Amino acid sequence: MTNFEDIEIKDVIPEEVTEPSSNGLYSVPFALSCQPPTEWSEEFRHYWDTYSTFRNPAHRQGIASVKGSKIILTETTIEQVEEYYARTLSEVVESTNAAYRKLVAQAEAAQQQEQALRDEHKQHVEEVSKRIKFDPNKDGE
Repeated sequence: MTNFEDIEIKDVIPEEVTEPSSNGLYSVPFALSCQPPTEWSEEFRHYWDTYSTFRNPAHRQGIASVKGSKIILTETTIEQVEEYYARTLSEVVESTNAAYRKLVAQAEAAQQQEQALRDEHKQHVEEVSKRIKFDPNKDGE
């Protein structure tokens, strides 16, 4: 897990933009630098859905998802992406990377603590084992 490199948005994938529906909106996919871990994708969704509409009055929850190595915005237009969502996407990805790095650090700290407890237990067992003597000539000692 320590090998995590920040996920980056590389570009719009124009050939995968869908046709407009009757309301004129469509899906716009973005290529990511790699396929993020599941936990990263979950964090991304959280940060997207809790993004401040004060910072972006046009922001809509529930239109962003991660599929493989892509972010997909649904029910939008390329003009909305250009005007509103490019900056929002960058900020949300940056927040997601920071949150994921924190999750990784917490998981590693917990793992190290568990290993330290196992090592301590093993050392204790070895020390006590060395004090145990089996002498058939002694009674109850």
